[in-house]
Amino acid sequence: MTIESFLLKAQQQGRDLIDRGLDHHIRIAVTGLSGAGKTAFITSLIDHFKHAGELPVSFWEAASRGAITAVEFTPQPDWTIARFDYEQAVQALTQVQPCWPESTTQMSEIRLTVHLKRQSGLLKNIISSKRLVIDILDYPGEWLLDLPLLNLSYEQWSKQQFELSQQASRQAEFKAWQSDCLPLPTAPNNELIEHYIRTQAARYREMLQSLRNQHGLYWLQPGRALLPGAYAQAPILDFFPWPEAQQQPQSPVYQALSERFERYKKELVAPMYERHFRSFNRQVMMVDILGAMARGPAAFADLQQALQQLMPIFQYGKNHWLRRLFKPHIDRVAFVASKADYLLPEQQQLVQQWLQQLVEQATVEQFEQEPFVREYFAMASLRVTELGQNQQQQLLLRGFDGENWVQFYLADLPDSIAQFEQALALPQLTPLPDVSKRPFAAIRMDQIIEFLTRDEV
Repeated sequence: MTIESFLLKAQQQGRDLIDRGLDHHIRIAVTGLSGAGKTAFITSLIDHFKHAGELPVSFWEAASRGAITAVEFTPQPDWTIARFDYEQAVQALTQVQPCWPESTTQMSEIRLTVHLKRQSGLLKNIISSKRLVIDILDYPGEWLLDLPLLNLSYEQWSKQQFELSQQASRQAEFKAWQSDCLPLPTAPNNELIEHYIRTQAARYREMLQSLRNQHGLYWLQPGRALLPGAYAQAPILDFFPWPEAQQQPQSPVYQALSERFERYKKELVAPMYERHFRSFNRQVMMVDILGAMARGPAAFADLQQALQQLMPIFQYGKNHWLRRLFKPHIDRVAFVASKADYLLPEQQQLVQQWLQQLVEQATVEQFEQEPFVREYFAMASLRVTELGQNQQQQLLLRGFDGENWVQFYLADLPDSIAQFEQALALPQLTPLPDVSKRPFAAIRMDQIIEFLTRDEV
C-alpha cells in the first residue's frame, strides 16, 4: 500500500467514524443460510434506492415525499474484499432470457451514499441537505454456519456432531462414512497421520455435500467444507469430528485434529467475525421457510436447529452514541421470509407468523436481555408470479419455469409450524420474461427499507 492510498483510506475511515457518531451511517448485513435469496435481495434493495423517484405510492416515507435527491455508489470502507456486483445481477435479471443472479461465493460489500433534503432540525436553514451512508455486506451462507464454532472446543464440537448423527436424516450417511474410515495409524508417524487425516477429511466433506444436496439439510459444519472459496485443498480444512473424543485425547491423530480445529477458528472464523460481523448495526435475517418446507419435514427441522444455533452469536441491543463509535450493536433487525410471491395475499400473513414463531423459539433469551427494534416481513425481492383465476373463478398464481407457464396454489398450509408434516409442492420459477420495468417489482421491499432507515432520515 502506497503512502497516498494509506492516507486516503485513513481519511475515509475518519469520516466513517464521524458519520457513525452523528447517526448518518448504517451498516446492513444481509444474513441467511445458502439459498435464502440474499443476492436477489441486495440487488432489489439497491435498485429501489437507485430508482426511488420512480416508485408508486409507497410505505417508504422518504421516497414518497420526494426527499431523496440523489443516490450514488461511493468507495466501500474495506478495499480488500470484492465489491458486490450489482450490475452483473441486474444484467442477469433483465436479459432476453432472464435468470437468477449467481449465488454468493465470496465476501462482498457495496456502499451507497443517499443525498436527502433536510426536513427539520437546527441545521435546516444552514445546510439544506444531508447524506446517509449505507454499507451493505454480503457473504456466503455456508460461512455463517461456522460462527458458533467460536464457543466450542474440538471435544465439544465432536460430541455435538455425533449427537446430530443419531438423527434419522443423518444416520445412514454418518454410518457409511464411519464404516469407510481407515484404521487409525498405530505408530506416531507424521506421514501416516497426515495421509489418514487428509483421506478421512475428504470423505467427511463428501458426506456433508450429500447431506445438503441429497437430503436438503442446513446445519452442517464446517461451513467451508461446503464452499471453501480460496481454501480448497488447503490443510486447514482437513479435520472432522472425533468419535471417541473423551477416550483417546492423547492420540496423535486426535491432537492433530484438535490443532487444526483451533487454527480453523483462529485463522478463518474469528477474523471474519471480528472484522465484519461486529461492525454492522442493521441486520436483515432471511429465512427461506417455503424452500425448507419443500425439502420436507426433516430439512425444515434442520433449519429450525440451525437458527437456534446461529441467533445467539449476534450482538443485539440499542446503540447509544459511544457504542455507535467504538462497538456498534445490531439495534434494528428485519426478519424476512422470502418467496412471498408464491403465496396468495391472505396466505402471506400466515407465513409471517411462522417466521415469528421460528425466530422467537431461537432467541428468547436475547430478546429479554437487550432491547432492540425488530419486525417480521413476508416478502419477495423480485416478484415472479402473477395473480390469476381458474375456471371456477378461484384465485391462483401463475409463473414461468424457464420453459412453460405454470399455474399453482399452495393449498392446505398448516396453521402453525408445529403442524407441518408433508413436503410442499413448490415450483421452481425463473424471473418473468419481461423485467424491464424499474425498480424491480417486489413485495414489501419498501416497508423493509422504511424500517431499516426511518430513524436516520
